[in-house]
Amino acid sequence: MENTLKVTYLAYANLFSKFAGGPEASAITKALDDRGFLSQVIVLDSTNKTIDNLTMPLPPIIRWVVPRILDRLTAVSPISMRYVNERILDITASRYFSPESNLLLTSCVAPKIMEKAQRHGVTTIFYAKNSFNFYSVLYEESKRWEIQLKTGELDYLRRYDEIVSKTDYFVVLSKEDVKILNKDYSVRPEYIYHINLGIDVEQFMPKRKRMIDKKIVFGFLGMSPLRKGLPYLLEAWKVLDWDNHLIVAGLPDYLLRQFKKRWGNLKNVEFYGPVKAKWFYDSIDVYVAPALAEGQPRATMEAMACELPVIATKIGAGEALRHKCEGIIVPERNVDSLVNAMQKMSDPELRYRFGRAGRQRIAKSFKAMDFGQQFVDILYSISLINKK
Repeated sequence: MENTLKVTYLAYANLFSKFAGGPEASAITKALDDRGFLSQVIVLDSTNKTIDNLTMPLPPIIRWVVPRILDRLTAVSPISMRYVNERILDITASRYFSPESNLLLTSCVAPKIMEKAQRHGVTTIFYAKNSFNFYSVLYEESKRWEIQLKTGELDYLRRYDEIVSKTDYFVVLSKEDVKILNKDYSVRPEYIYHINLGIDVEQFMPKRKRMIDKKIVFGFLGMSPLRKGLPYLLEAWKVLDWDNHLIVAGLPDYLLRQFKKRWGNLKNVEFYGPVKAKWFYDSIDVYVAPALAEGQPRATMEAMACELPVIATKIGAGEALRHKCEGIIVPERNVDSLVNAMQKMSDPELRYRFGRAGRQRIAKSFKAMDFGQQFVDILYSISLINKK
C-alpha cells in the first residue's frame, strides 16, 4: 500500500555532492527511492548520473554562463545569481513534470511548476530551507549598518511571499518559521511540519589535537553576514581589544569589501571569502553564530560535530545547541552579552567540556541518515491525509 505514493522532487542542488544543498537533497532522494516513492527527481546537477528518473534540465552553459554575464552587466550578488538560475530551472522543470505523481516536493521557489501541479490535482509541498523573515531582517540590518545590498537580492527573498498561495503544505527547519507562517501568512499549524537537519559526523571530525596554551581563535562563517549578525560580533570584538584572534569567512566579494572597509582595522581579525569547511573548523577553537534569521544553523551543527564549543543566539543555536550544555546562548543584537560569552570561553576546561558534549549530541540526535527517513515519513503522512 505504501508504494501508492509517487513524489516529484525539485531541488536547487548538486545531487550526491557534499555541497550546494547536496547532503539534504541526496538524503531525501535516497529515502524516497529506497521506499519506492520516487517518481522523478529534477535537480540543478548531480555527481551521480545513473540514478533512475533523474532529470537535469539546465545545461552547463545556461547554469554557469548566463548568470555570470548578468553579474557583469548588473552587478548582482550570488543570491541574485541563484534567483536567475531558479527561475530558469522552474520554467524548464515544469515541462518535465509528470502528472502521474501525487505529491510535488520543491526546495526551490518555483511557482510555475507548483501551478502546473495544482492544475493536475497534485499536492504541493514547499521545503523552506531559509527563514520566512529573511527579507525583513536583511532590509533592517542593511539600513542599520549602512551596508549596500546588490541588485535583485531583496527581490529574491521577496519571492517566498509569491509561493505561499501555491503551497498546500510546508516543511520548515525552524520552529520560529512555524510561528511566522501562522502569524504573518495565516497558514494553519496543521499544514506546517518541522524537521531537524542531520549532520554526517564522519565528514565533520574533530581536529586531532587542539592546543590549550595558545591564543584562542574564534570563528564566524556565512555568506549572508547581515542576517547572521556579524556586525554585532565585530562590535563586541572592538570592545574586547585583546590578543585572541577572529576568523571571519564565507563572505561574497562585494560584502567582504564593505566589511573590511568598516571593520578591517580591528585587532587580530582576518577576513576571508569562501573557504573550505575543513580548513575553517580546523583553524578555530570557538564558533560564534549571532544569527538574527536562519532556517536551521547548519554551520553551528557542523562546528558541534567538530567538537567546537559554540556561542550563539537562540536562532543561531537552532534545536541542537543548549545553553551551558554545548555552548552559551546569548540574546540577539546584544554586544555586551557576546563580550561576556567570549571572555568565558577563555577557560580551556569549559571549551573542552562544551566541545565534547556538542559532538555527542549531534551524533546521538541529529544523524544525517535519519533526516531522509524522517522527511519521507512526513511526506507519507501528508499523502494519507490527502488520500480520497
